[in-house]
Amino acid sequence: MKELLKNTTRKYASDYWRLCAKFSVSREHNAYSDQLIRGSGAVEENYRVACRLNLMPIL
Repeated sequence: MKELLKNTTRKYASDYWRLCAKFSVSREHNAYSDQLIRGSGAVEENYRVACRLNLMPIL
């Protein structure tokens, strides 16, 4: 279960990266893309930090 959650969060971030790469280049789209990429990467990072600090029970 732990590996499944880890792989799912990694896939979530990479899917958003691919989605943002399809946006046209403009000031507005860049702002949205940056926010989506940062937000999707935060999911994986928060999970890793919680596991490192033993804040989450092992699944």
